[in-house]
Amino acid sequence: MNVTLDGWLSDDPISGDTPESDLLGMEGFVESSLGLLKRIRSQSESSVIALIGPWGAGKTSVLNLLTNKLAGIPAEAGSDWVVVNFNPWHYQDLPSLQDGFFRELDKSVPSGKSWKRVRNSISGFSRSIAPISSLASLAGIDPSKAVAGVAELIASAPSVAESRRGAEIALRKAGKPVLMILDDLDRLAPEELLLVFKLIRLIGRLPNIYYLVSYDEETLLDVLSRTGLVGAEDPRRAINYLEKIVQVRLDLPPLRAEQSSSWVDEAVNSFASRFSISPSSEELNRFTRAYRGHIRHRLDTPRAIKRYFGQIDAFFDQVRDEVDWVDFLLVSWLRTAEPLVYDLMIGERDELLGTSDAAMNAHDLFGNREKYSKNYWSAKLTASRVSENHVDGVAYVLGLLFPRFQSAWHEPQTEHSSRAKAGRISNPDYFDRFVSFQVPEGDISDALVRVAYQQIIDGVPGPQLLRVESEFAAKTDILVDKLENLFEERKLGGVQLLEWLASHYSLLSDEYDLVTPRTRVQYASQRVYLSLPATDVVAALESAAQHEEGLALASFWIYAATGTDRFLTRDTPERLAAHADAQVRFLKLVQEEFDRHRNLSPLDFPVHVWNLIWDWIRLDENGARIWLQAAIREGAWPMLDVAGSFVVAQSSVGSAGAKRTLRSLELETLDRMVGLNRVYESLRSEIEDVDSSPPNISDMTPNSRRQFALKMLKKERLESQSEGEGFL
Repeated sequence: MNVTLDGWLSDDPISGDTPESDLLGMEGFVESSLGLLKRIRSQSESSVIALIGPWGAGKTSVLNLLTNKLAGIPAEAGSDWVVVNFNPWHYQDLPSLQDGFFRELDKSVPSGKSWKRVRNSISGFSRSIAPISSLASLAGIDPSKAVAGVAELIASAPSVAESRRGAEIALRKAGKPVLMILDDLDRLAPEELLLVFKLIRLIGRLPNIYYLVSYDEETLLDVLSRTGLVGAEDPRRAINYLEKIVQVRLDLPPLRAEQSSSWVDEAVNSFASRFSISPSSEELNRFTRAYRGHIRHRLDTPRAIKRYFGQIDAFFDQVRDEVDWVDFLLVSWLRTAEPLVYDLMIGERDELLGTSDAAMNAHDLFGNREKYSKNYWSAKLTASRVSENHVDGVAYVLGLLFPRFQSAWHEPQTEHSSRAKAGRISNPDYFDRFVSFQVPEGDISDALVRVAYQQIIDGVPGPQLLRVESEFAAKTDILVDKLENLFEERKLGGVQLLEWLASHYSLLSDEYDLVTPRTRVQYASQRVYLSLPATDVVAALESAAQHEEGLALASFWIYAATGTDRFLTRDTPERLAAHADAQVRFLKLVQEEFDRHRNLSPLDFPVHVWNLIWDWIRLDENGARIWLQAAIREGAWPMLDVAGSFVVAQSSVGSAGAKRTLRSLELETLDRMVGLNRVYESLRSEIEDVDSSPPNISDMTPNSRRQFALKMLKKERLESQSEGEGFL
């Protein structure tokens, strides 16, 4: 079939001038139609044949093929047909429509002298039945003298019966059949349609005049039912009326499922080739599910397929490197086949993406469960004029695009808190690209980030990487998504990407919330780290540790690889060994970091360094205890500062501008690392002297931590004494 995207934007029917143009495989149908015309001519002096098929099924293309076939058969072989194409759409009112009908018929007659009588008889017949408003134009009368001219014509015109007899004699004597083709009758207004049928009935009984009319039957019957002649009271009446007009039906063969699938397959392959897309198995599966689940049932005519891929051809090039191509194909289908659903998708953007107030607030979400239930969406689809038998199919396609919709459609609802993959329409950062066909102002294109990623790998910064670095703190979510997605695509440059993220980690805001720029980097870098080849694991750790807070970021990777709730899903002996080596190296780097700060009080440690104590304790509690007790024994760390360093702070997650407050003293950890009896003995006088007033929890200074620790130790001592335990 050799289908490509070239030419999809044209909705013109095929001309039939070349054999290659018959993509519909209608050759056999056209040949049988030629044979039918020959038989009709041998059995009847006049007839009306109807080519019937739905809009876009290729009726006009078949008419073109048929016309070319008739013109190509030598007259001696029986093809002496005179073909007339009459398009009722060219005429704006009823008088001009009737005038045009006869003009086209008159023009079909050969110009030779032997045909002069035929032309005269047709002209006479047309004048005898023409409305007064068109007599002047038919007779060539000067418009300024139209009134007098019309009166003269009326007085001198022969009767209709006499005109008909003259035309019959002339046409029968000529012996040459005229095939008058009338396409798109279903698109006429009711009054125009009735006039065309009246003209056919009047002329249809003339010898050697044959009609080939083309229409979508369901639409035509609907138009007829809106006429005063037929009416809508009796649905069968329109069918009965049509049967009186049409003698022979030519039902266009429907597009077979194999033809449609083959055409779509080749078009998709052409699309992928043209835009250099290498589809993954997941992407192919996603499109196949949508196609087989519903779309194939709607691509049932050549026009439907052309319009669909025409939409793709028109707009994809503008966002080819910026959006998920399967989602673009599905959204393009909605825009083409269900335009009001496409509008609904835009109108319900926040709910579909989970960015509305109700979606982001759990209480409101459950309170509005009914609002966004299947009943809600079903009513919305119906209001968008989706036919009843297509509602479930359209919902299926929407569900493939938006997980929240799929959840609502298949109640009970479930939460979808995970962020959609970069490029998907359900990702809030990409939705607007699908509906504006461009990268929104203020966003950063994937194409630019792709170049910047290569510059990260090569270690050669360019303007693209400089742009990414300048906006990284402000647009962390967007950029981290893009960079991680590029690593997933290429599986290259993981070590370089992790080092780059580590080098920029300290620049990110240290705010406290459920999802922050820092947490985005933490989780994304975890996933990259866990996907590294075994040979790159230790190198990634060491390269990150070179940067401020790089080791703090790497601690999240080590936890993901070694924690009790391991993130690894596919451990191999090589990977297990690599992560064991990385753990050993991490502990050595942590100890080196603590050694560099040994002369400082632990309360003066940079926060990102002191927080490593928790990883050290988790991975090597004995080693951490030995080091810490040595620091105390050597006098470098005062006991009260050690106790204060185990005071834990907290913040109100989700509260804008929330500040950290002192929460508790990790007594159990302090006991394991130092021993509470030892702490109490060392700080006995300070604990006794501290007042029992509530501690100041909003002050994060070292002195406040010391006071908080003393108050918590005193409280613990009093509670223990009341229980009969006390400190030894």
